[in-house]
Amino acid sequence: MMVIAGALLAVSFVACGDTYYCDEAIDGDTIYVLGLGKVRYIGIDCPEVGEPYYEQARSLNAQLVQGRSVQLELDIQERDKYGRLLAYVYADGEMVNARLLEEGLATLLTIPPNLRYVELFEDALRRAKESQKGMWRYGR
Repeated sequence: MMVIAGALLAVSFVACGDTYYCDEAIDGDTIYVLGLGKVRYIGIDCPEVGEPYYEQARSLNAQLVQGRSVQLELDIQERDKYGRLLAYVYADGEMVNARLLEEGLATLLTIPPNLRYVELFEDALRRAKESQKGMWRYGR
């Protein structure tokens, strides 16, 4: 069941074992969760160190999750080739993956078989571009 909350979507989810503590936002799309290790956000790609909007993406991610409780929703493939857990990450009921897209601080990165929220992510990206937010500020 999807619930629209303002411009951002809050989505019901099945937790990967309940609530976890996010110790660190490593960058815009990776966090360190106590008891689980590194968690990579599914469906998005944020700028890397030295790239434009890296600091903004990392900063927003940290603001949303660092030092806070998070819930995780897994998809079909649970880990990437680097051993990181792949998840949709929620803080206060808001999906952080979608928020980063909607703020223009991430691009869409669809890697099968983890495609559960592709349409939601496409909509968030479209809204960011239309609003010229973040990296889409100049109609890129």
